[in-house]
Amino acid sequence: MHLDKIKPLLPVKYSPLDKNGDAVLSYLFSISQELGDFLLELSRVELVAIEALQAQAEVMKIEILDEMEEVSIIQKENIGPLEKENLVKSRRGQGIFKSNLKLYEKSCRVTGLSDKSHLTASHIKPWRDSNNKEKIDGYNGLLLSPHIDRLFNYGFISFTDDGKLLVSSKLNKNVLTDWNVKTDLNVGKFAFEQCKYLDYHRKNIFKV
Repeated sequence: MHLDKIKPLLPVKYSPLDKNGDAVLSYLFSISQELGDFLLELSRVELVAIEALQAQAEVMKIEILDEMEEVSIIQKENIGPLEKENLVKSRRGQGIFKSNLKLYEKSCRVTGLSDKSHLTASHIKPWRDSNNKEKIDGYNGLLLSPHIDRLFNYGFISFTDDGKLLVSSKLNKNVLTDWNVKTDLNVGKFAFEQCKYLDYHRKNIFKV
């Protein structure tokens, strides 16, 4: 794929590749600084592409697990249609879950946005991992701005019980800089009932 760009940079004598682009069997080859820089840049591009595919695969995996859990709820025979509806709606941060959550959280802890029409009702302990009671428990949630919700849901940030922002080593720090999120941020102490859910998030979702 990149052979046309590599060929002009190959040494005339003792090249690691022949004219067809096949590897030459030998020991060590000397290459120019220009070729070395190109190969390094090429590897960075490939790495970014791999990371993007991995992120996409993780999103798909979570969606599949959520779908499986939703189907399981719908098929249950020991709960009524109203409870099923509440549980399914809670997956998307709607219904009784959001109403319960609003009793405890008034704004996005990170951005400070209080207009709830632009906030996402996000589970602390993921919906797919929660039992029926936890799925609609207002203490098992945060009102978050959409971009913060994404970081939280995929484990790139979390919080200590006393409100310190935790940032994953897997997160590109430029993301927080570009979004004007301070890494030394304290979002305020959480209620005792929220802490058990935060403990789950830190241990099972947060990418250390």
